[in-house]
Amino acid sequence: MGSRRRASPRRLQGAGNGVKMLAMDQPVELPPESLRRACDPAGFDFDTTARLPALGEVLGQPRAVAALEFGVGIASHGFNLFALGQPGSGRTTLIREYLERRAASQPIPPDLCYVNDFSDTRRPVPLRLPPGRAAQFKRDIDALIAELKTAIPKSFDAEEYTRHRDRIMESLETKRREEVGRIEQEVSQAGFQLLKGPGGLLLVPAVGGKIISEEDLARLSPEDREKVARVREGLERRIEEHFRTIRDLEKAAREEMRVLDSSTAIFATRHEIDELRAQYASESAVLSFLDALQADVITHIDEFRKGKEKETEAPSLPVPGPPGGADRQFVRYQVNVLVDNGNLKGAPVIVETNPTYHNLAGRIEHQATWGGVFTDHTMIKPGALHRANGGYLILPARECLMNPFAWEGLKRALKDRVLRLEELGAQLGLSNLVTLAPEPVPLDVKVVLIGAPMVYYLLYAYDDDFQKLFKVKADFTTRMPRTPEAERAYALFVGAINQQEHTLPFDRGAVARIIEYGSRAAGDQDQLSTRFGDIADLIREAAHRASSNNHPAVTAEDVRVA
Repeated sequence: MGSRRRASPRRLQGAGNGVKMLAMDQPVELPPESLRRACDPAGFDFDTTARLPALGEVLGQPRAVAALEFGVGIASHGFNLFALGQPGSGRTTLIREYLERRAASQPIPPDLCYVNDFSDTRRPVPLRLPPGRAAQFKRDIDALIAELKTAIPKSFDAEEYTRHRDRIMESLETKRREEVGRIEQEVSQAGFQLLKGPGGLLLVPAVGGKIISEEDLARLSPEDREKVARVREGLERRIEEHFRTIRDLEKAAREEMRVLDSSTAIFATRHEIDELRAQYASESAVLSFLDALQADVITHIDEFRKGKEKETEAPSLPVPGPPGGADRQFVRYQVNVLVDNGNLKGAPVIVETNPTYHNLAGRIEHQATWGGVFTDHTMIKPGALHRANGGYLILPARECLMNPFAWEGLKRALKDRVLRLEELGAQLGLSNLVTLAPEPVPLDVKVVLIGAPMVYYLLYAYDDDFQKLFKVKADFTTRMPRTPEAERAYALFVGAINQQEHTLPFDRGAVARIIEYGSRAAGDQDQLSTRFGDIADLIREAAHRASSNNHPAVTAEDVRVA
């Protein structure tokens, strides 16, 4: 039994592949088999998809793949990509898998960490180390500081240091006593005595060791009183000179102690730091940091010496303070690892589904204490651009545009080709908190925006920066020609879903029904749908039904019911 329909002046698909133009009102009779193009399972060379090889290409998107290859391959500035197409076409998955295959053969980018700048703590310094070395460097620095906390107090308790210190102090005391003796001798010879008063030393006249009272002085003649005053003034000048000499002696002794402490600290730190210098001899930035660290340890040597004293002190009531307690002072030596690429097998491929400003550019955290709010270089947190540096970053365009300041922050990073960590509140003048200004990091990343065609054309028309930064358009179509090769690729896709999700394999008939569904979804017997999200859902549902019925493989009936 046939069916009748009124033909349109377009190509009529029937038993043959010829083209026939018909009048608008001319009726054409079609047999039922012409309304559906069946897929013959006998044409497949496999029993189930378990025997199929892995899917190694992007299905049905030759133009999009060509654009991806061009955009990823060109190293010039501004050739980032925008992948446009309808939702459900599998753009994100296809792009991620394509980039992962390409990134696997590319070099692994260096690790990134931040360390303190001891000359300006508000500007932490970035260090870029070979993959996997940043975490090791952090452990090495932590072990170094722990060792110095023990080695430095031991060095200052050593017998040699004690002997040098005692010699300096004894020499100072001897010279001080000699100078005081000279003062007392001059004062006695001039007929005066030195007395201690509430405001300091007092010079009073004395005869035969007996102090002359003010009443006795008043009974002297004006000439004698003037003479006594002149002698007193001269003695005061001489005493000041002697005290200046004593202060110079004390200053010289303090300088000797400083030199002794510095040499002791250098001796205590040299061995441990020299070992690290040998380990990181090829990293000039690390060597500079180690030099600065050693200089700062020597400058703050008392903090390390007090560590042992505090251990022996009796416990006291806790006093509110910054997190970390007494060890907070040693945080400035710590290494903050932002990106550790030690586990990568190639260049990174990062998918950021929530591209807020801070999720892209990173953040500087603050911590509240009893005394206010503080931050340091260890509170710098990375963003997706940090993790993707040296590789690829995939972003949803709509979400990037909807999050405040995320789009402008992304464009600024791509235009400047550097990553600047800026607190958004301080940048907008909404916060007066004291924060950090870390040194920027060079940026080398390929960004792939994924969005609808309308988003692409709106940005192209109204955002001048977009045209300069996203010069490559990858257009994902929703259909592909139904050829034997495409049907084979569909089978490979079914097998890929089975392998990824560990589901039952599909037999020939089930794969044939999936292909027929692909044509029906495309609305054309000569086309297959490339909205692989819908196809994958059908595969999952059919596999679940087959598993529930204890089938050894998914059948055509399972697909039909699904």
